[in-house]
Amino acid sequence: MYWLLKQNMENPLTLRRMKLMVRMLLVITGKAFRSIVERQEEHLNQLCIIAESIKDTRDSLRLEKLLLELETVHSSLEESLTTCLPLNPAMEVCGVDVKSCSYFTSNTLPLKIVYRSTEANAKLLQTIYKVGDDLRQDMLTLQMIRIMDKFWLKEGLDLKIITFACVATGTRKGMVEMVTEAETLRKIQTEHGLTGSFKDRPISEWLQKHNTSELEYQQAVENFTLSCAGYCVATYVLGICDRHNDNIMLKTSGHMFHIDFGKFLGDSQMFANIRRDRAPFVLTPDMVYVINGGEKPTKRFQTFIDLCCRAFNIVRQNSNIFVTLFQLMIASGIPGVTSDAVGFIQRSLLLGSSEIEATAHFTRLIEESLSSRFTQFNFFIHNIAQLRFTGDHNDGLLLSFVPRTFTQETDGRIISLGVVDCQKRYEPEKHYTYVVRVIRECQMSSMSVFRTFPEFLELYQKLVRVFPLAKFYVLSRGSIVGRSNTREVALKRKVDVEHFLRSLMTMAEEVSHCSLVYTFFHPLLRDQEGMTAVVCKRKSVPQQQALNVAVHRNGPSRIKLSIHYKGGNLLIMVMHGENLFCERKDAPDAYVKTYLHKDVEKATKKKTKVVNRNSHPSFMELLVYDYPLEMVREKLLEVSVWDYDRVQENEFLGATAIELWKMNLTRESVNWYDLHSRRFKVS
Repeated sequence: MYWLLKQNMENPLTLRRMKLMVRMLLVITGKAFRSIVERQEEHLNQLCIIAESIKDTRDSLRLEKLLLELETVHSSLEESLTTCLPLNPAMEVCGVDVKSCSYFTSNTLPLKIVYRSTEANAKLLQTIYKVGDDLRQDMLTLQMIRIMDKFWLKEGLDLKIITFACVATGTRKGMVEMVTEAETLRKIQTEHGLTGSFKDRPISEWLQKHNTSELEYQQAVENFTLSCAGYCVATYVLGICDRHNDNIMLKTSGHMFHIDFGKFLGDSQMFANIRRDRAPFVLTPDMVYVINGGEKPTKRFQTFIDLCCRAFNIVRQNSNIFVTLFQLMIASGIPGVTSDAVGFIQRSLLLGSSEIEATAHFTRLIEESLSSRFTQFNFFIHNIAQLRFTGDHNDGLLLSFVPRTFTQETDGRIISLGVVDCQKRYEPEKHYTYVVRVIRECQMSSMSVFRTFPEFLELYQKLVRVFPLAKFYVLSRGSIVGRSNTREVALKRKVDVEHFLRSLMTMAEEVSHCSLVYTFFHPLLRDQEGMTAVVCKRKSVPQQQALNVAVHRNGPSRIKLSIHYKGGNLLIMVMHGENLFCERKDAPDAYVKTYLHKDVEKATKKKTKVVNRNSHPSFMELLVYDYPLEMVREKLLEVSVWDYDRVQENEFLGATAIELWKMNLTRESVNWYDLHSRRFKVS
């Protein structure tokens, strides 16, 4: 309450009233509360001085100076009574964990301050202190997202929304809570190089690395799909801009969330007179790769579209609340919150459109966002800009493909290691992997792990760094003439790996049973998949492609329709297709045609756009028939699905006939309909 009142004292319109209310609050709450506020004020003043001094320091000296200054802050916290943070009175701290602190390289150089809690065995409290940004914008945006989430939960839609505490403690300064076990999208993508923003697999592989069982990974994918849908809707409605990949974060549990809302309500970031945020919201191919579970479109993406459209319509149903709240906030003095901002919210919510029209509109926004290459290019430019020193000094010696450290105590003592096979793989590209049998004391039977030669090389290099005096069997890429991904090269390297493992197990206890070794051989999700995977025997066709026919024929072909008579029109929303199969292609270029029979002259023919190369297409297209209700009730609706071809005749994929006289057309009906191999014949 104190900080909420104080942040408005900078507004001349409310200055006198806020001063009076702050004084009344301090009088009513008594001496104990005043002492808490005074300690907070003193601590925040120290942080503000440090933040300003860091900005005036050379890049190479910033971290050293920051840690030195924070030692003084730590001493003052230890000497004083318990201090609680402005973020939450329950966050009582007794010091700063200086070695864990750092700074971020954004324009305002925010400080990462890690506190020690007064509670015994409690986790460290990670926060960000910022000077230079008006955090009232962030507070308002987060509050609106929380309100949206409450409306979604009220309707039974849990989109796994993650938010965080944020408090403005003065003019353009304040404190933000850091979400634990989370990483920025930039760091996830740049694990695959500077061009990682253009690749499909970074997010999927990062989630697999942190969720080593199939059950954990599928739960993470579900969390990602739900939270991605929620933030797509929220960022679009609120017009949140400056969405580079350092402002999007992922938790290891799969939850995606956005941070830093300094640009909102359509106030886009500009780069040399070029608008950086050109897509309606951030939805990139690597995100869709996680949702689909691979490169090919699946039913999961249809579910994602339905989630987005449902969430958008729930917000629209409560549009009066959001419009009213922004109208009330115009007098607050928050930058960007003006009468134009209220108009922006009204336009975003499509207040003059029906629910079906809004559904079709948001589907087009999803397609536009996914097809835009500006988002990935923006990420790439940001990756280049962040090549300089990051201020982080806690990288350690973790292996690149395992998220945390494992030990003999956590996994069980290893008795023996041996390479039993060398297998060819095609995902993400052709390579060879070595099957290593691991026998442990605590297990009745052995298990196998699948590792590549570059991963063995990484283990060797890090062991050499940790134990420089130990004599390991030397692993090196060597000078290979010609292709390195041939079976001959793989078998030669297999011998080297066998010698390396044999020598490793005969070395001293502190080397052969160190945490690096146990981390390397800890079972991962790919090891569980590898035990049951069928190795594709065809030389140039990956497993997924070899099984395409079975995938396409998995279940009957169906189409999902919404049928409703409203406002003097028959509204047919063609939503999704499922398990569509085409004889001449792996996946059809599908489109839908509709007729109202009897229609010998085909005057009622309507059709959708073509969705290319997709066995599970999402059309989300509204077809309108302007006929009286009495006439419509006498009709039979034929819906047929076709494969489009520029050269040959379009191929019939299936059709269904719906007897409209048996339906209550005044109420919306949403159903899946089986597609049959015969067309309706007009008699």
